[in-house]
Amino acid sequence: AAGLSGQDAAQYVGAVQAQLLAKASGRGSGGGSGRSSGGSSGGSVSASGDPYNDLFMAAKREELNGGSASNYIAQNYKKYGFTKSTGLSSQYNAENKDAGDNAALVGIQDVLKFMTKEQRVDYIEKAQKSGKINQMQARQLLNQAGVT
Repeated sequence: AAGLSGQDAAQYVGAVQAQLLAKASGRGSGGGSGRSSGGSSGGSVSASGDPYNDLFMAAKREELNGGSASNYIAQNYKKYGFTKSTGLSSQYNAENKDAGDNAALVGIQDVLKFMTKEQRVDYIEKAQKSGKINQMQARQLLNQAGVT
């Protein structure tokens, strides 16, 4: 197999990161996260039944596409049934930070499975340069890929 193109790999990583973000923050598994900000009105267009999940996932997609998650939240919170945006961006940032490090590493590991050795090295270097992973994580991934 030739492996994934850079764009396909990036899209796959984004999808995996979004799933892991939701899982790590306790949403989707019945776990609560103690959210109290934002004030939900009940008039939500929530697809999953959790307006926080839907808003934060949409904000994550916006961020992965080069936009601003905070701006997305500020402009779209009412669509998800919230009456005010106070605290929503900071809650998103807190949850995103908690999940981000592990999600990036796991997502990259999943993508690497479909790449040749040369593609793996290139992808790991780009991920490190872009700040998605740190130097120690890059070394770990390179070792797992059989590159020393």
